[in-house]
Amino acid sequence: MSQAMAENARLIKFEEQMEADRKRKAEEEERRRAEAEARAKEAEERRRQEAEKMLRNVRREKRHWQNSRPRRKELRNLATTHRFRIRRRMYRVRNRQKSRLKRSSSGGKEI
Repeated sequence: MSQAMAENARLIKFEEQMEADRKRKAEEEERRRAEAEARAKEAEERRRQEAEKMLRNVRREKRHWQNSRPRRKELRNLATTHRFRIRRRMYRVRNRQKSRLKRSSSGGKEI
């Protein structure tokens, strides 16, 4: 009889250990799941903030380009006139060199 009681006590103790293991595993799983949710939430928040930051940058750049459109047009016109002036000066220099060559090859006579 005492042997049966000892066996019964051992089985009860074993069942209690199994129950404690199940509880511990369930708590660990719950903790892991909560951590994973927290990480996912944090990552989502970072992505949202990054998207807001990019949107702010895009809006700022758009405003900048819209505000600078007249200035860009003005600069483009200046560049065109500047190119024209450079070209005109280049032609003058070339013509002057040609005329000097002609004068020197004609015997050094000045006109």
